Amino acid sequence: MKTLTITASLLACLVYAHAQPSTETIVKYLSGRGSDDAVEWEFFCTDGRNSNKWTTIKVPSCWEQQGFGGYTYGVNFYGKKTAPGITAEQGKYRYKFDVPAEWQGRRIRLVFDGVMTDAEVRINEQKAGEVHRGGFYRFAYDITSMVRTGGDNLLEVTVSKESANESVNLAERRADYWNFGGIFRPVFLEAFPSTFISRTAIDAKADGSFAAELYLDAAVEKGFSVAAQLTDAAGLPVGEPAVAEVQKGGDKATLTMTLENPKLWTAETPNLYKVKFTLKEGETVRHVTTERFGFRTLEVRKSDGIYLNGQRIMLRGVNRHSFYPETGRTLNRALNYADAKLIKEMNMNAVRMSHYPPDPDFLDACDELGLYVLNELGGWHGKYDEGVGRKLVGELVRRDVNHPSILFWDNGNEGGWNVALDDEFGKWDVQKRPVLHPQQFLNGIETMHYRSYGETQEYLRGDYIYMPTEFLHGLYDGGHGAGLYDYWEMMRKRPRCAGGFLWAYADEGVVRTDQNGRIDNDGNHGADGIVGPRHEKEGSFYAIRHVWSPIQVMNTDISENFNGTLSVENRYDFTNFNRCKVKWELAIFPKPEAGQAGHTAAYEGELAGSDIAPHASGALKLPLPGSWREADALYITVKNPQGEDLWTWSYAWKKNTAYFAAAPEKQSSANGKEKLPKVKNTPEKITVTAGELELAFDRATGELSNVRQGGKAVSLSGLRFTAARRGNRTLDGSTDAEAPKGMNLVYKEVQANSKLTNLTATIADGDALVEASYFGSLRRALWRISSDENIRLEYEYEYDGVVELMGVKFDYPESKVKSMRLLANGPYRVWQNRLHGATLNVWSNEYNDPVPGETFTYPEFKGYYSGWRWAVLETSEGSITLCNEASGSYLGVYAPRDGRDEMLYRLPQTGLAALDVIPAVRNKVNATDLIGPSSQAQRVSGVKKGVVHLKIKTSR
Repeated sequence: MKTLTITASLLACLVYAHAQPSTETIVKYLSGRGSDDAVEWEFFCTDGRNSNKWTTIKVPSCWEQQGFGGYTYGVNFYGKKTAPGITAEQGKYRYKFDVPAEWQGRRIRLVFDGVMTDAEVRINEQKAGEVHRGGFYRFAYDITSMVRTGGDNLLEVTVSKESANESVNLAERRADYWNFGGIFRPVFLEAFPSTFISRTAIDAKADGSFAAELYLDAAVEKGFSVAAQLTDAAGLPVGEPAVAEVQKGGDKATLTMTLENPKLWTAETPNLYKVKFTLKEGETVRHVTTERFGFRTLEVRKSDGIYLNGQRIMLRGVNRHSFYPETGRTLNRALNYADAKLIKEMNMNAVRMSHYPPDPDFLDACDELGLYVLNELGGWHGKYDEGVGRKLVGELVRRDVNHPSILFWDNGNEGGWNVALDDEFGKWDVQKRPVLHPQQFLNGIETMHYRSYGETQEYLRGDYIYMPTEFLHGLYDGGHGAGLYDYWEMMRKRPRCAGGFLWAYADEGVVRTDQNGRIDNDGNHGADGIVGPRHEKEGSFYAIRHVWSPIQVMNTDISENFNGTLSVENRYDFTNFNRCKVKWELAIFPKPEAGQAGHTAAYEGELAGSDIAPHASGALKLPLPGSWREADALYITVKNPQGEDLWTWSYAWKKNTAYFAAAPEKQSSANGKEKLPKVKNTPEKITVTAGELELAFDRATGELSNVRQGGKAVSLSGLRFTAARRGNRTLDGSTDAEAPKGMNLVYKEVQANSKLTNLTATIADGDALVEASYFGSLRRALWRISSDENIRLEYEYEYDGVVELMGVKFDYPESKVKSMRLLANGPYRVWQNRLHGATLNVWSNEYNDPVPGETFTYPEFKGYYSGWRWAVLETSEGSITLCNEASGSYLGVYAPRDGRDEMLYRLPQTGLAALDVIPAVRNKVNATDLIGPSSQAQRVSGVKKGVVHLKIKTSR
């Protein structure tokens, strides 16, 4: 509803003269509009920190974030009415405000956008009305008879953090999120003409039909009428105005009209209109108000799908809390819009309001930017009783009914629904949006949560629409993008799947004002996000963005015979590919020794997408120059009609050696002859000297045992075979039900010791050759050390069996590593079931070792990198360069760290490794066995070969 908003200082400039009072609604904020402009009120906290004294607090705010009371994480007290640790303080607020004299004769309403949890309101020592119970809902009191116009007034609010209604506590506060207290959303006054339009409910359909129900504040006598005029995005009138009489003694009118060929609202085309409603008494205008809306028609076709404007749609969504670390549930317009933009950046088109209605600003952002919304009544697992529930449903729907982004109402979550409330939503919603029970079948849609891959297959065989409102539960670096490709390929190809919603958007880690600002996720409870507490992008962010790009370039790789033709799938629901742009770039990568990151563009260009309709496939021919093969890589970036990048695909066609091979630098003596490497044999070791490089090999193991370069020690050693599988996995790959508890998280190293059978050292072709032969998994290692100090290592190993990690490794102290440059798919690490979301480039990563759920530095340094050609580790001792000839292998850089509670994995230490198998990562609910083909352990056999080049330089 459009209003005239003022502050006290500007009031004199903005009110109308007494002779012609304003016909618009005037709004005056008593608080700030959000966390960024909060206003100080007087405050008294009854318990906990800073209690039992009058002081001041910013409004709106969560009082814990202002240093008052105590913290409670709800799920720790699930199902309990009361228990030690449940903070139950009250907050008493006082605020003096003036009501302009010009408001005399107007109706004045006091509005609260959200108070946790019970609110008792008094104006000038009079009760404003009944106590409001329920924390996430807009409520209001008519205070016309209580205020003094032209003078000061006193507002007093007593806020109880715990509700006197037990069902409210069970629905809202014994839940898997932080419980806060306070007036956490804005407080404002509304001043209306003496007779006014109290609320509206709009139903605007794709065929251009428009209907609006208008409700007046009270019944009126004969002679009242209402009119509606539509305007487009430019503010120009469209269509003919509609007029309707208000029946004598009535307080409602219905307006209808039809607009020819309206621009329709979808998440891809968020076209918005406004309608100006005018209430007249005879020819005198009494009240004018404006609403924003969109033309669109939603259908749930039984055993078929969800259709918008006649087109079947797939929802690619996420669950979102209203939250920010410093301010808790108190947000502002900028934060709400930033969330919507970040969700769109992941190529999502939908968001579920978990587990309560959001700020109005966020719904405005969804309307404008294009996101489908599931708007939810509170009820995590507990449910509201009928009395309070009916009231809260009305408050929810009346506030949000005109947002075109809202497709569904959720009646609670995972058992937190009171079925007696299902029909209440339609009493307030003229559109009759469908109601869902998240995690239950209702109204033709099954929304069951967290099914395994196989169980999901079974659900997709049903004769109902399947749309899980939570799946692939995140935790630290697990879930979300890990396994998403498998799930999505299955889901999008099934005719009755309508998409799904990942859990969850962001870590709900609060800045603890009682613990020196530490971010607290309550252990693993709040650490579920695709982004961190301050919206730091994690690896899954990019994997999701890649998998859910609505335009997919289907070429898996290209060769030197590539003719420039891309295979393209258009997975948009409403947008032709020809509305998109495609940027191509031919890149040259720096060599390892250049000390540079990134790449240089040799050629680039941009062209429009080809004519490929939504849900169709086709081709696009790139105008590549004839010399394109001389470049190192090809980048393809698809941009949406708004010019925003959807995703960038990278392709390389050269052998790995082309990215690091350099001309030999033969060392010469003073007489001009080449200086050959030297070999020295002792009973304990073989020592090779080449230039300033000295390598020692242990005669007992054949391993590299000591390195010196330039007279300084380098702590590199190895090489050893490494392999591991989960501790509860049998040799046949199945799960051992008798395994000790917790072994499903422990990756145990395979006992495959290799025994040295022969070790030789020779000089051949000017190089030193050290060859170790083994009995066991590691079969052979051949070290070739050149006079230019280059090292070439050939290795072979063989293992037959089931593994979840396998390759060869070097040891180097992690404590000495400072940074790494690498030519690989990055910059984020990958898992076996999360290979999407990485792009080939030369990346530069500083060493870090964040504790998941506690520190939030991304991308993480340690882990596994795909498509690696070379890597340069900068250390306190110097630099170590590793170059890889084998395509398809992974670079292992130490073991990824899990959270302190080790909920996902305990991986063996692999140092610096060249790996042929890397682990998948589980999610919070399901182990890797249960989340699809790419998450499974691998049965391997036969000989694996690889070649790694090393170059070692010490600091000078």
